[in-house]
Amino acid sequence: MSSFRLFHLFPILVFISACSGSSSSDSNSGDNLPTSQPPFSLENEQTRFIKNIAYGDDELQTYDIFLPDSDEPTALIIYIHGGGFTGGEKEAIYLESRRGEILETLSNGVAFATINYRLLDEIDTEGVIKPLNDTKRALQTIRYHAESYNIDKEQIALYGASAGAGSSLWLGLSDDMADEQGATPDDLIDDESTRVRAVGAIETQGSYDLVKWETVILESVGFSLEIVTLPALAELKLEQRLLSFYGAEDIDSIRNYPDIIDYRARVDLLALMSPDDPELWINNSRIPDGAPLLTDDLVDALFHHPLHAKALMDQADFVGILNVSYIPKMGIEDPSDEQVIPFLIRHILD
Repeated sequence: MSSFRLFHLFPILVFISACSGSSSSDSNSGDNLPTSQPPFSLENEQTRFIKNIAYGDDELQTYDIFLPDSDEPTALIIYIHGGGFTGGEKEAIYLESRRGEILETLSNGVAFATINYRLLDEIDTEGVIKPLNDTKRALQTIRYHAESYNIDKEQIALYGASAGAGSSLWLGLSDDMADEQGATPDDLIDDESTRVRAVGAIETQGSYDLVKWETVILESVGFSLEIVTLPALAELKLEQRLLSFYGAEDIDSIRNYPDIIDYRARVDLLALMSPDDPELWINNSRIPDGAPLLTDDLVDALFHHPLHAKALMDQADFVGILNVSYIPKMGIEDPSDEQVIPFLIRHILD
């Protein structure tokens, strides 16, 4: 059965369960949901694993979900993979070095989901809002089906790495994007809230307003958008990669074109922060502070410099958002030593 067809069967499955005469706890248990073989051994064999659930028409618009056995609705952690919006996959969290995060979540009686999203084309006309909106749709779809998953839709946290970290922050810092007036009777998924209880950001970017990279975040290490146009860097194709963030034609249009200025504001993580936003967990640890920007791995330096995390931490402190931040290359270590999964669980099991 294709994942697209599975997506459209969910309302039918829930309807059959509700009409079967079973108790409410039975109808919420997920007994009618098709399950798959887990990608690795689970400590509790009663945990259900459902693979490649579609939340849209594109083959990349899918998610996997692990559902612990529970008499009561469970909290949920959602993982969003990295890859610079040009690569990566939801299965990255299944690597032996990462799967402990899932096992720790499940051992606390919390469900776990990992999502795919559409990637940027080499020359993209929609830009970064395309994958960001996919993560929004995935979150809303999971909330829409929360009863059949036996999930408490009010107890959801997000985290991710790199582009997945930025996506998690965009969802967590944006005002509620529920479209209660715009949704049609055939698409009530848009009605669902996008607000969450906590966000974890690993090797994150500080904003998707690239002008902020040169004026705020990376100014002290000499970054300007013109760097990516240097002939010596042509093989990296960085210029087109940054232009594709907005479907822009040239660097000048990123700075000055009115529609792109508005676009940048929609994805500026720093400007989206407000005091009512969820608490943040931030960790960038790969690039030494003060290292020259034009290193052998310029892409890593641009996208994962500790100054990205520092900008987020500073803005969160300024706005009044509590945060647990680790930027060891800059000598910043939260005294709690709290890691990302315990941090998220603390906020959804309180």
